[in-house]
Amino acid sequence: MTGGVPKEHSCKQTPTMNCDTNPLEAGLDYFIKLNKPADFIGKAALQEIKAKGLKRKLSYITLDTDNIDPEGNETVWYNGKVVGNTTSGAYSYSSQQSLAFAYLPPDLCSVGQKVEVELLGKKYPAMVIQEPLVLTEPTRTRLQKKAKGKA
Repeated sequence: MTGGVPKEHSCKQTPTMNCDTNPLEAGLDYFIKLNKPADFIGKAALQEIKAKGLKRKLSYITLDTDNIDPEGNETVWYNGKVVGNTTSGAYSYSSQQSLAFAYLPPDLCSVGQKVEVELLGKKYPAMVIQEPLVLTEPTRTRLQKKAKGKA
């Protein structure tokens, strides 16, 4: 774990990304310069995806469980319907709660949004939270640069 985030996700690496996922869904848009003049493999496809709008986004969630933790590939429910899946999860000792990354429809990605995650056949309440829980130096730097870019 790195600051409450499973170590393999401190930079949003696999299993968050696979052949069925694009970097915009995974929140890696900060690293992709679609407006740069140079062409690169996948640029046109990403521009098209961005223009059409994302169908899902990677979100950070906390789960209220009874001594069971998410591991990944669990079903996410909202209003009795399957809306997404977790990519990974674990218990965070630094924040004392179960955490997971999950792909959700964009309209369910707001901080505070409540969903349910199915673990071993039982649905547990979950909530979208602000990522990250602990700001490491690289994260602070990235967020500062992102804020300056929007100003």
